[in-house]
Parts: sequence; structure tokens; C-alpha cells
Amino acid sequence: MSSEYFPPCYSSIIFLGLYFKDAHAVMIVFDVTKQESFDNIKMWLEEVNTNATTDVNIVLVGNKCDLASERVVDYAKAKELADSLHISYIETSAKGSNNVEQIFQTVITEILSNNEPPTIQTTNTEETSETKPVENTTPIDSDYDVLLKLLLIGDSGVGKSSLLTRFSDDSFTESYLSTIGVDFKIRTLKHNGKKIKLQIWDTAGQERFRTITATYYRGAQGIIIVFDLTNLESFDNIKNWLTEIERNGPEDVKKLLVGNKCDLASERVVDYAKAKKFADSLHISYIETSAKGSSNVEPIFQTLITEIPSKNESPAIQTTNTKETSETKPVENMTTIDSNYDVLLKLLLIGDSGVGKSSLLTRFSDNTFTESFLPTIGVDFKVCRLKHNGKNIKLQIWDTAGQERFRTITATYYRGAHGFIIVFDLTDLESFDNIKKWLTEIERNGNEDAKKLLVGNKCDLTAKRVVDYAKAKEFADSLHIPYIETSAKDSNNVEQTFKHMIDPIMASMLSSKSENATINVSSKEKSPKNSSSSFC
Repeated sequence: MSSEYFPPCYSSIIFLGLYFKDAHAVMIVFDVTKQESFDNIKMWLEEVNTNATTDVNIVLVGNKCDLASERVVDYAKAKELADSLHISYIETSAKGSNNVEQIFQTVITEILSNNEPPTIQTTNTEETSETKPVENTTPIDSDYDVLLKLLLIGDSGVGKSSLLTRFSDDSFTESYLSTIGVDFKIRTLKHNGKKIKLQIWDTAGQERFRTITATYYRGAQGIIIVFDLTNLESFDNIKNWLTEIERNGPEDVKKLLVGNKCDLASERVVDYAKAKKFADSLHISYIETSAKGSSNVEPIFQTLITEIPSKNESPAIQTTNTKETSETKPVENMTTIDSNYDVLLKLLLIGDSGVGKSSLLTRFSDNTFTESFLPTIGVDFKVCRLKHNGKNIKLQIWDTAGQERFRTITATYYRGAHGFIIVFDLTDLESFDNIKKWLTEIERNGNEDAKKLLVGNKCDLTAKRVVDYAKAKEFADSLHIPYIETSAKDSNNVEQTFKHMIDPIMASMLSSKSENATINVSSKEKSPKNSSSSFC
């Protein structure tokens, strides 16, 4: 094919498309001094969507940040775009070598974080099926015995980055530069005769990064919650961070509370007794530190290492063995004989923006409802547990954005889903008409055997109703899928919605004869019991 038939740029793209295949990551680079290169990002995103796999990791890079006087695309604008796409953004200078290494570290981290094995594992009386993230594998000849993943969380400005820099590099700077998304450091130390390699993640404290940073809770063995002793609000917000841990972290993750900036005695507003009492109520350790004065920084990490169970106490930490490879195995990602759940199911809520997907999820998971509308940015998720036919079911429920601009990003999350809940608004005819578009999305991106359920939400608004029951039911019947009407506000049929999904999925599971089935059940029981579900 000759380029004379196409503009040079687009003829190159045609050939470039061949190289997207099987790529694990794509870095989209623009010039911060050139507006057109920024405007063309959408074109490159379309190329990625067209040619790359659905689970490819994307990072946006603004280069030439050293040319401050020539800059035409400001940081806030580029970051806002990246946030809307649920991807990382980094500014670099190839000339000044600013953040260049960080680009590739970020890409590697995101690839490894997403490199997860099948979500459902078999509980077996003879051997345990395990999830083994690639990045946590410890070779026989490794220079460390144990790899631990630790997270630093807390409000912006409390000194998380300063604590990490003091611990890893023994340095401190007075200047404040807020963390963008996540950062991490590696340090190896000796503990009880073993070499411990710490992978310490420093997460952004700002609310706008919460969706992104939540991803990094997964697989963590320890979480350090930091507040500022001179800032009462940062102390009051500890409860919010505890909620984040409960929502996103492993159940058995160890926690440590840290009050930073103890050197600023005259500015202190949270006294030791108050903080210690709060930590004691949570049954976790409390330490006061000063990143500036290097006071108690080392003991933070030593204390957490001590409290994390050894190999003999928990499958979360593994050590090297002369006969076999040793691995770090996050408890949440595998079902062992004594696991706290038997089956893990991934469900997706899809549908137009404003139909009430987030409200249904919040009502189901937290039994709460709010009248205010805040559209989902990219994706969000909750984890819920319930009992079904004598088995412990763990539901991982993904709430996807309904806006067209997020379609490329949210499509990634269809992969591996066992069920789709398609939601429309009974007071909005367009949301009903658009169901066929969402079915196309499922067909394009979802598993062939994924179960579907149609939900008409806001049935409490009878005076505003424009889609009657008969019409919606007839449409669902034509698709051979169930139909249910709900009200997130009144909590009408919300619990039933999710139970409706479990029945057909479990039925499919029980009838599966393949050894490589997506869902497996305990080898102890293969026959269904009387259908019944109850929440724990």
C-alpha cells in the first residue's frame, strides 16, 4: 500500500495498527508546547481501541515540560483528561531526564497489577488452587526471602511521601509536591534472619485520585494510615481511610496508625493520648513520627513487618525454598480449603448515565441512598458476601460509567464477568431504547456464556413512568432473560436483583463438565440443594 493514497500520518497509522496486537501497554505521548498534539489524543485512543486488546494498559505522557515559557497545555487540563479516561498521567522532559524512568515504572506496575489469574479457584480437599501474581514470584536464587507489599494512605499533605523518602533514601525536603496517583519505593532489610524486600506504595490523598489508588490496595499485606498531628481534619478523616481499606483491601491486612510531624510541638492539635486511645479501639499499633527529624521512621516499617504473620501463620507471605519457587499469594485472590468464601463472582452494572446504577449498588452494599446525582467516572466497584445453597458467595460488583466518552475504558471490565445487570430508567424512554446498544457492548466485549438480567429502575416514580411493565417484560422475554423492576430509593427488589443473577450462574456452574470451566465448586458437593439465599 503506497502512502500517496493517504495523508502520511494516517498511512503510518494503518501500518502501526499491526503492532498494537498483544501489546501489554500503550504510552500516548503529546507535546505540552503543541496544542494539536494534545487535541489528537482522541485519535490515538481510537486507534488503541480499534487495534489493541481490551485489557491493554494506557498511560498519557506530556513531554517537554522543561519548556515552561512555550507551554500551551497546562497540567490541570491534561490531568483532567487522563482522570476522565481512568488512566495515569505523567509529565516528562526527555532533555532534562525528568520523570522518564517513572513512565516505565508506572507502566510495569499497572501491567503487573492487572496481571491476575482466573477470579474463581477450585476448593479441593487434596490440593489448594492458588492465584500467583507474576510480580510477586521469588526465584530460588533470589536476593531476598520474602516480598511484602505495603501501602501508605492518608490525607494529602500529611507527609506520606516524606516518610517514604526518609525511610528509603534517608533524605528530606521542605518543599511540598503532592503525589499524582501513586508512587513507590523498594527497600530490602533484615528481619529475624531473613531478607525482607519491601515494596512500599505511596498513594495520593486527594479525592480525585481515589478511584485510581484503590486498585493498589489489592494484595497488600500491610497498610500504614498517616495523619498530621497539626491538622485535626486529617485525624478525623482516618475513619474514611479505614472505610477505603475495608472496601478495597484484603480482609486480613495489617494496619498501623501513624501521627506525623511530632517535631512541630507548638502547632500540635492532636495529643498522644487521644490518638493512642483511637488506635487501641481498633486493636492496631500507634506510632508518632517526624520525617523531618527522622524520629521513629524506621520503627514504622519494622513494627508492621513484625505484625504481619509469618509463613506458618498465613498464606499471605511465602519464603524461598530450596526445592520450589516461593511466591507472595494475596489471600483475597485464591480460595483455599479454609477460605472465607467458596465462589467469587464478577458482576457488571451497565446502562445509560443517570439510570441509577450507582444507587442500586450503594443500596445493596451499604443500604444507603442519596438524592444527589454524581455520575460515575470510569468504573467503581463494591464487594459483597452472601450465602447461597450453603455456600459462601463473594460478589465483586462493578459499576460502570454510562457516558459515551468512557465506553472505551469501561469495555475493558466486561472481560471475565459472569453476569451483566442492564439497567434502564422507567421514567426515561431513551434509556430503554438504548438497551440494544448495551447488548451490543456485551456481545462485543463480554463472555459468550455470561448471564444477563434486565432491570427497570425508579418504579417508585409512578407518575413519571413512560415505560410500562408489559413492554419491558415482552422485550426481556424476546431476549430470553429475566426482568425485574426496582427502586433504589425505596429499596424495592434491590436485593432480589443480585440474587436473580446468582441462580442462573450457579446453575451453569453446576452443569459444567469442563475441567477448565470459569467457575468451579468444591469437590465435596456437586448437587444443588433447595434454592435459598441469605445475607451474612
